[in-house]
Amino acid sequence: MSLLIRIANVKYFLLYSALLLIFSIGSVLKSIPFLKSFVCDIFNAVTNTKLPQDQYWNSLFSWEMLNNVFYCVLLDMNKKAHLGCKAYNCPVVSVDGKKCFRLLDQMKGSRPLVLNFGSASCPIFVERLKEFSQMAYEYRHVADFLIVYIAEAHPTDGWRFEVRTMAPSVSLAFLR
Repeated sequence: MSLLIRIANVKYFLLYSALLLIFSIGSVLKSIPFLKSFVCDIFNAVTNTKLPQDQYWNSLFSWEMLNNVFYCVLLDMNKKAHLGCKAYNCPVVSVDGKKCFRLLDQMKGSRPLVLNFGSASCPIFVERLKEFSQMAYEYRHVADFLIVYIAEAHPTDGWRFEVRTMAPSVSLAFLR
């Protein structure tokens, strides 16, 4: 086994171990009834939202959530895009499925292109969509805004929120 593979395996082991420790502590805190509001406050602070407890409480700190978080962190660690580096010009399919284009082709001249990735099955994304919409409207004269829809953020065969939240009725026509 090469040195790079061994280093990667150690890094993944340490990451999973740290997450396992965090989830173990979270599970203990969750099992103490009078700490429920404390645990919910921490969840809301980490996600920067105020979701109803019934959407996440039953699956909070579950094995499914642990594995999902580990997978997402791995994806983030291995991503091609990095802060301060040139953006990756990946192919994107239009909402109607009829056109395929490169993401950076949506830039208009030298105007910044602000991207928001998310899915209607993710309550955190949906809750923050109105905030993104307001920002896009406020800065429409200096930048272009684009939402890249991820088909299924919380699949039925893995960790997911209890209640699916559909996108609020926010007009996004001006984003394009």
